[in-house]
Amino acid sequence: MIELLEAASLALVQGLTEFLPISSSGHLILMRNWIGLAEGDRGAAFDVVLHLGSLTAVIFWFRAELIPITGDYLRSWRHKPTPGSAEAGRAHLGKSLVLATLPFILVGALYGEEAKELLRSVTITAWASIVFGLLLLAADLLGRKCRQIDSLSPLSSIAIGFTQVLAMIPGASRSGSTMMGGLMTGLDRKDAARFSFLMAIPVILAVGGKTLLDLVEKGGFAGLGVGPLLVGFFVSAISAYLCLDVFLRLVERVGMWPFVLYRVLLGLTLLLWATG
Repeated sequence: MIELLEAASLALVQGLTEFLPISSSGHLILMRNWIGLAEGDRGAAFDVVLHLGSLTAVIFWFRAELIPITGDYLRSWRHKPTPGSAEAGRAHLGKSLVLATLPFILVGALYGEEAKELLRSVTITAWASIVFGLLLLAADLLGRKCRQIDSLSPLSSIAIGFTQVLAMIPGASRSGSTMMGGLMTGLDRKDAARFSFLMAIPVILAVGGKTLLDLVEKGGFAGLGVGPLLVGFFVSAISAYLCLDVFLRLVERVGMWPFVLYRVLLGLTLLLWATG
């Protein structure tokens, strides 16, 4: 059974790293090793609760935008909004998010479980943290950074969606991969980050919802205790929300290089730990 302090520690790591481009999986490996938890001690059920906390944070952060985006996108099916209007911009964003989500849903449905089992190792996580971190830096340095979300073409949205598929590789970082995709298509840093965070909502809903249903059916929450689950949920939600706030305020000024440097150091630490 996970103790309250262990639950809070894992949730804090999850919340702080879920939306930063630095790989939450790599940090959780280090945290589990540091506090002496084996892989199975955390369990899939506790993992789902942590992700639900992160999901709650990003929904609350974008709460003023989500309903208008959804409503205007659905209304655009029946009649085309006035070009250049706020409604047209929100409908376009809704369409872009749908297109960007499709690759992950399709590839994940076909190969998600196999990829998770095949690629789950400390060494792969370490190298993915380093390699995809350097690719993120290249996208940040070479990207034009002259476009906003409302100018994304359907092809660009799908291209960013395929970078999200890279998140199936532990250590690649879902947010890091999608920010890399956004920068590669010419988005500025802040809009690449915003689009990445919005993309997280349907993906976490889909993956977390399916996993949750499977766990409920199998009784996967038995023995965890209400206390650790509540602590995990709220610590993950609060820390993820604060992280979103800080990152969106700083990303335009600091760029991606501090996170890339951190990723390289994290990857090297994991490699030393795996071979030590």
